[in-house]
Amino acid sequence: MRRLARSAGLTLLLLTFQTTALEIQSKPYTFESKGKAGAAVEAEWGELEVPLRHDKPDGEQLTLAFVRFPSTNPKPGHPIVYLAGGPGGSGIGTAKGRRFPLFMALREVADVIALDQRGTGASSPGPGCRYPEAPDMSQPDSRENVVTYVQSAARYCLDWWAEQKVDIGAFTTRESARDLELLRQALGAEKLNLWGISYGTHLALDAFRVLGNDRIHRAVLASPEGLTQTVKLPAYSDRYFERVAELAKDQYPDFLRVLREQMQRLADKPETLTLSPSGAPDPVTMIIGAQSYRMLIAFTMVKNPGNVAGLPQMVYGVEAQGMQMLVPFIQQMFAEPMTLRPMSFAMDVASGISPERQALVASQAKNAVLGDVMNFPMPHVLGVPGLPDLGKDFRAEVESPIETLVLTGTLDGRTFPEAHAEILAGLSSGCQIIVENAGHDLFMVSQEVQDAVVRFFADGTVSSPKIGIPPPAFR
Repeated sequence: MRRLARSAGLTLLLLTFQTTALEIQSKPYTFESKGKAGAAVEAEWGELEVPLRHDKPDGEQLTLAFVRFPSTNPKPGHPIVYLAGGPGGSGIGTAKGRRFPLFMALREVADVIALDQRGTGASSPGPGCRYPEAPDMSQPDSRENVVTYVQSAARYCLDWWAEQKVDIGAFTTRESARDLELLRQALGAEKLNLWGISYGTHLALDAFRVLGNDRIHRAVLASPEGLTQTVKLPAYSDRYFERVAELAKDQYPDFLRVLREQMQRLADKPETLTLSPSGAPDPVTMIIGAQSYRMLIAFTMVKNPGNVAGLPQMVYGVEAQGMQMLVPFIQQMFAEPMTLRPMSFAMDVASGISPERQALVASQAKNAVLGDVMNFPMPHVLGVPGLPDLGKDFRAEVESPIETLVLTGTLDGRTFPEAHAEILAGLSSGCQIIVENAGHDLFMVSQEVQDAVVRFFADGTVSSPKIGIPPPAFR
């Protein structure tokens, strides 16, 4: 592999980029990262006005904000645009965290743009809606009761957003993909490189269609989510648990069996727990069944190896002490009213699910460890009138010749290796690196991963299809 060109000099910042109709308002900006990798670098703050609805270009506008890190390469390639996950994550916020060194390393290839997608961070975020009613913890946490609650919250928030004049239908993946085309034009770039993780890959895949091969050069998709995969398949989640159980078998030989038995017991006979919510004068009771236990695990224990490392111990602890040991965690998750944010809520519901896939999810969920809670609050809210839906054409699998690197962690409990294989099937110039024992957030687990991302954007090559890191140390 050829060595990447390095240069200590910064390319000059242009304070305004303009095409016939688009103008970036830009200014020099000292970017400060956080944590152990904390540093200050000279960058550029940019803002671009784009249509709230792209089919109404002369209508209401919103602001896209980004930070541009100028390339250190004397002959930079096409700009690399970072697309955060979530949906709802901030690209600018991400660059301030643990991934800051990778943002800096990629400057060896091209300008790097940390973008706040529409409705996130500094890019015209809509107001969050707090449903005024907390879940009724005295009622059984059956799936039916949970669905009723989230649908009530969704109806309330849709009405509230309408009163606030928030156009919820403007927050869809397709509108964001069209934003990327306007950003490309405004930057004066022939093509963009796209660098995304999780939901950011969902956006990138739609951008493959909107911008096409002649306007996207390369893409790196980490822990990807296909356009059909907003709602995850329970069968893939079960395979994840089987991988975890195999790694934990020496310390916890019956982990998966015990977990399944606990779920069944709670489904047959929920437990009554005593909670002491903050500010409440007296303790309250909560009837907890399999649904809450599944949600607790899905939301807090499976994303990365560091999370799942404590899961077998927790399962065995519940077996010995009962569910009362989990009261502090359950109270934190379920005692407060639900809050919905326009972008993160609308992006998922608009991407939606086909009737056929919804039937498959329902069928698999009957016997799955986590049922269908991996997708909460999807697809439970989809029956609520007034929600945007991008339709079946949007949800068709993407077929593209764009050079694409897919990064897959074998212990990713949010998106799954089996789902990544489905995405790769449509990418004729796609390649994959399997990161053994990595989870969902895999960029910084190994220097090899970071080097692979830089190398691929530099010359489109991959040195090895596999990278290994140590397995989780189960507690």
